[in-house]
Amino acid sequence: MVKGEPKAAYVLIKCEIDRRPEIVKKLMQVEGIDEIQKTYGEYDIIVRITGEFEKIKSNIRSKICQQSHVRGTITLFYKDTIEQHERVEQIVNEIVA
Repeated sequence: MVKGEPKAAYVLIKCEIDRRPEIVKKLMQVEGIDEIQKTYGEYDIIVRITGEFEKIKSNIRSKICQQSHVRGTITLFYKDTIEQHERVEQIVNEIVA
């Protein structure tokens, strides 16, 4: 991995709300996803995915964005340092608030 590449990402997911349980169940099987939160507001689900940068990108494209009933996503990549992690959490909280 090239020095400085992100090692993790938060993905904010918009979906058909009545399909959220089905989508969450599928997300639980995606390699690298280590946190899934149901949210209320503009976005319906937030996931945290970790791993090698290329694998993260591939999983986001093929296993999250391509799911039926997913209507849109925003991805926030970050390097896993305390300062960056805290800033990403702050941004996520501002977006979903």
